[in-house]
Amino acid sequence: MIDIKLIREEPDKVRESQKKRNADSKDVDEFLKLDKKWREAKFEVDNLRSKRNKVSEGIKQAKKAGKAKDAEKLIKEAKDIPKKIQEKEEEMKELEEKRAKVVEGIPNIVDKSVPIGD
Repeated sequence: MIDIKLIREEPDKVRESQKKRNADSKDVDEFLKLDKKWREAKFEVDNLRSKRNKVSEGIKQAKKAGKAKDAEKLIKEAKDIPKKIQEKEEEMKELEEKRAKVVEGIPNIVDKSVPIGD
């Protein structure tokens, strides 16, 4: 199976290899599209996890300082975050499965010494 990193970093090289095999290079473009969406979803999940940690710390600080109203607001905010994380993780999983199927259809790079066939 071809390395995902290679497709990300050198898509033109992979497309050229596809052409040498007389194969369609649209799988490379499809992979790049799905990979971009997956990376965006992962970024959002990471940000939500960071936010959850900051909110938890804020709740702790507010309770220590005796600010019950501030703590209640943060608790309400904290209750929504796990649901958002779960939704994004499900989206990531779906994208990852689609991405894996596309990668399976992309063969390894053809060696330079291999002649172009008909």
